[in-house]
Amino acid sequence: MRREGPSALGLVLGGALAWFGTSALARLSRRLIGGQTGDILGAAQQISEIAIYLGLAASVVPIIIIY
Repeated sequence: MRREGPSALGLVLGGALAWFGTSALARLSRRLIGGQTGDILGAAQQISEIAIYLGLAASVVPIIIIY
């Protein structure tokens, strides 16, 4: 029986993507403007949400590799 829906791998992948994305944004904001603002926090939230959706989508959609 095939299980439908996101797997634990998708949750881990989404979390990892979110962490890397927000870490990159934090380093960039520190380097360019010397810190964090409300706009940076909003961008971090959006990056995290999109990353989690991408991780979950990657775990649901079968990956087709063309040789």
